[in-house]
Parts: sequence; C-alpha cells; structure tokens
Amino acid sequence: MQIALHPYKDEIIDTKKYRDEFGNNANLRPLARCRFCKQLMFLRAGNTLRTQEHFAHKKNSGMCPSKVMDKRPYLGLQPSKSDLTHAHELKRQFLINWQKHYTFMRQLIKNMSPYEFGDLLKRSEKLRIWEYIDLQEHEIPYILCTLADFPPQKKTERNLRHGRFQWVRCWFNTVAEKFDDLWINGEKPVDYWVASYSLPEGSKQVPNQKYLNTALLFPINEDFLHQLPNLATGTIIEAEKQLHQYLG
Repeated sequence: MQIALHPYKDEIIDTKKYRDEFGNNANLRPLARCRFCKQLMFLRAGNTLRTQEHFAHKKNSGMCPSKVMDKRPYLGLQPSKSDLTHAHELKRQFLINWQKHYTFMRQLIKNMSPYEFGDLLKRSEKLRIWEYIDLQEHEIPYILCTLADFPPQKKTERNLRHGRFQWVRCWFNTVAEKFDDLWINGEKPVDYWVASYSLPEGSKQVPNQKYLNTALLFPINEDFLHQLPNLATGTIIEAEKQLHQYLG
C-alpha cells in the first residue's frame, strides 16, 4: 500500500512524505495507520527491484479488507456439525420475512437484482448454510452476502441513478476462515465489512487490492427485522420467482 493515514492527522500520507516528515530511523518514527481498518502500519522496504517501498500491517494484525482480496474465506466449506431442526425453523422464519431480508441486502449491496438474490439462496443450499448451529435469523443477510462477489452493473438510462457501478465484496470482521468458527465455536464477530473496488471501464477481471476504493464497517444487528420492507412491485414479482425456484 503506497498511501496510509498520517500518524496523528486524518489525512493521507505517501511513503516519501512519511520519510520526509519522520526520518529514516524506524525505531523513532511513529507508525502510520491503515486508511481502511485504522490499524497501525510500518514502512516496509522493497525486497526486489520490482517491489516498491510500501506501508504494511504489523504481523498478526486483525482483519482488513486490504489484506484479504486473494483469500475467499467461507466459500466451499460446509458445517462440520449441523442442526436440521434449527435449519427448518430458520428457513420458515426467513420465508415469512423474506422481503425485509432482501430489502436489507439491497442496502448492503446496492441494487442487488432478484437474480443475484436467487443465486445467493442457491449457494446457501449447496453450502448448507442453514444448518449451522446457533445461526440466528438476523444474521442470514450478512452470511448470504459473503457467498459471492457483486460486479459492477452496466450503465443504462434506467439505472444511472440507482445502479451499482463498482465491484463489491463483503466479510465478517474476523480472522476466522470458516463459518464453523463463527456459529459453532462461539467466536461471533460484531462488525461487518462492505468493500467496493473501482475497476477500469469495461474491465471484467476480479479486482485486487490496488483497486480498493472504500471499506465501510457496519455493526451486525437485527434492526432491519423491525422495519417495513421497501421494494418496488416489479422487484417483488421477480424476486418471488427466484424464491419459488429456490424452494423447488
């Protein structure tokens, strides 16, 4: 990372300005801060001619979206233990409140389409997400949104105002890499990252860390279950079709 937050001010500083202001003695200069997770960072020299001097997180530092782009935590894993009775009840609750869940998911992932919603439900079944012991209803949207990336949408006159034009990815604020650690072993995170990446126009590649634009940290709570859903009629109709396909 070539830029970070100034050690004392809420302003960006690059590696050159950091050296100019605080000198070359690593033992005496204050540490910079990550502009996303706000954890402390040190200046690491380039090891090769192709590697530039850059800011790096301290060893064993906590989770940060700028560090995990090459990992796909959670995906491809299934519960080592399951609770089928709880899974059945969880699905029943979800189906009662599905519009509230989908409304909230569209707040996390801007303009999530009914087809993306349906795809996440299919992925959840394949990964047996519902069977995790102690998974709660209000946690369902958060876990569903970690199951896929959300590429930018095409710009049209219809969606120019409400469309999603950046790549979006979500994580739980934890170093755990499997859901078992979150719902079975009792290490539940209380925060949730939603990160967006700015890709060049027309690019279809999966973005790496250098394209990270924003990373917002949200508390995990159940407030959305106490709010009225807010979906357009057409969106409800298409989402219901996806829901019926998921249910078979």
